[in-house]
Amino acid sequence: GGYSGQSDLALCTMSEHPWEPGGRAVSGTQSCMPVLPKAVIFLTIACTMAYFLDREERRGGFDTVDSQYRSWLMANSEAEILEPSVTFLALDDPGERVFDTWPPGPVDYSIMVDNLSKNDPRVIAVAPVLGWREGVDDILISSMRSVLLRLDREQVLLGAELLQNPAGEMIRPSTLSLFPQLENVTGDRSQIPEFTQVGALPEPALTAISPNLGFTRIDLGDTEAKRERDSFTVPLLGRHGQRVVPSFILMAMIKEAGVGLDGVQVSLDGRSIKIGEGERGLDIPIDSGGRLRVHTGIRTAISKYNADILFLVGADDIRDQLTDEQKSALLSRIVILGIDDEIARTIDLPKDDEKISQAELFAMAIATIQAKRFIQRVPTLVEYGAWAALLGIGLLMLRLRRKRRVVMWWGVLLILYFVGNLILFQYTGQWIPLVVPLGIIASILLVALVLPAPRPKRDDDPAPLESGTTTTS
Repeated sequence: GGYSGQSDLALCTMSEHPWEPGGRAVSGTQSCMPVLPKAVIFLTIACTMAYFLDREERRGGFDTVDSQYRSWLMANSEAEILEPSVTFLALDDPGERVFDTWPPGPVDYSIMVDNLSKNDPRVIAVAPVLGWREGVDDILISSMRSVLLRLDREQVLLGAELLQNPAGEMIRPSTLSLFPQLENVTGDRSQIPEFTQVGALPEPALTAISPNLGFTRIDLGDTEAKRERDSFTVPLLGRHGQRVVPSFILMAMIKEAGVGLDGVQVSLDGRSIKIGEGERGLDIPIDSGGRLRVHTGIRTAISKYNADILFLVGADDIRDQLTDEQKSALLSRIVILGIDDEIARTIDLPKDDEKISQAELFAMAIATIQAKRFIQRVPTLVEYGAWAALLGIGLLMLRLRRKRRVVMWWGVLLILYFVGNLILFQYTGQWIPLVVPLGIIASILLVALVLPAPRPKRDDDPAPLESGTTTTS
């Protein structure tokens, strides 16, 4: 039998017998396929798969996969992190009667905030809602009030809880005014978490002194699981109708920057929050709903102490009792007081099987902003460029002759892809969604193994024939 002579452009399925030195197969049959049709088949399969996977991914169909992949990137990121200026003081009942009551009462908080203020922190942020059940003596609450009166109101931030309950009583204007309104907001506000009621507020005697509250939580009821799929995504914005208010985290950053609310600009279309102007301005990337993704790798850079260091033990002044390291951790920083007992630790870390509390997550969010360790999806053009590179590598791999080599280089490609993504994430905080690239890489292996492989070049292959001529045996 004759053949066309286009041996360099032919792909052939060979038997597993080795080729003789002369280039003839010892045994087995061959079936040839031109390279161009095989490349077209590969590109058709890969591009079709990429289109549908990308469409589903952007609709949120692979949110769980993306979340787990980001967790893997964060758990394995060892890049150097600039030291943030936030300290977390954990309120944990040690069982040694350090606190007057548990959870801490007005007297406990008044002692802690008073002693903390003597170390001149930039912001004192109290995450637990300082509201107590009826029956707490007003005299005890007045002790906390007296401490707040001695402090600059811009130095203190109190937390509150909100909820969404359309069927319930609407929030009163006087209560709504406790949450400062952000005026410079552009873009579609519909994706911002909405609240209709207040879940918990500090005591009225305290809000009269420190009126600018920051919400620590918006209970979204039945929709919460759908909107907050990722435990490490925290809201920086909330809204009541068209009124947009800052969260506890964002308010702490505003107070640290020392700017007024008119110095905060929110662009929901541009997906950013800017605090301040010029070189000292801070840009915070957010999603369309005003949420920030927290970098869990930042946790090791946060100063964390038990809040019992703020109680005097055999000293007349708290500054005589603290170590130099503890004093440094409290000076000119954001200091967060938050419940951190075993019951409060409900958030699973992606590494080491540890759990953290919501208050520690707040500290991590602030540290993420301060150290600018933002987690962002790469720009669309970069993402498309990565896909094109994989398609190009796939076309080259289709020319490999032996299937075991295809499998070997396919494994190398897979490893290099993950390593490259890890390096990209470590040094830029950017990531590429996993599903589409994996689909392209899988299609490379599928086409290379199912369709015939290239036939090796033989020395006795005839030269290409002129058009219209044939050879006969």
